[in-house]
Amino acid sequence: MADETALPASPELTDAVFAALEDKAKLPAGSMIVLGILAGVYIGLGGLFATVALAGANDLPFGVAQVLAGLVFTVGLALVLIAGAELFTGNTLMAGPLAAGRLKASSASRALGIVYISDFVGSLLLAGVVLLAGVHEAGLDVPRSISARRSLTNRSARRSRAASLPTFSSVLLCGWPTPAGR
Repeated sequence: MADETALPASPELTDAVFAALEDKAKLPAGSMIVLGILAGVYIGLGGLFATVALAGANDLPFGVAQVLAGLVFTVGLALVLIAGAELFTGNTLMAGPLAAGRLKASSASRALGIVYISDFVGSLLLAGVVLLAGVHEAGLDVPRSISARRSLTNRSARRSRAASLPTFSSVLLCGWPTPAGR
């Protein structure tokens, strides 16, 4: 028979979640801003991955394409969890400790407001970098009949001739999550 004490009982679990949410509400504003911007970028990356996956899924059945997009979108959620970023939707759980009288309305409102704006700023930053990198133009000049290898070669050649800002932005998109998560 399985050990039923492995998971906390409902009241203890609720207490632990409420305590974590109370701690989130007490974070310094600077930390909330940085973690909120990271969350906005990470969720934006998940959305970008889903969009890219759907862009090449014309020949797949609708349901399969949607499942594929959903699976790659979760990369953004995983990045939020791994980095400990502050995502507005998760912070709306502060309604629980607020209703229980364990959190002041001013603290919850402060945290929700800062994180909401920071998430938005992060998404705008990612949108700007994506635009500067020319991601929106990817694949427009490559006919479907060209092999993936030739397409990659053509893209690499274009990048080597590209202006410095789009190239820098592309590199930033490829490599920045690693040091940002530390």
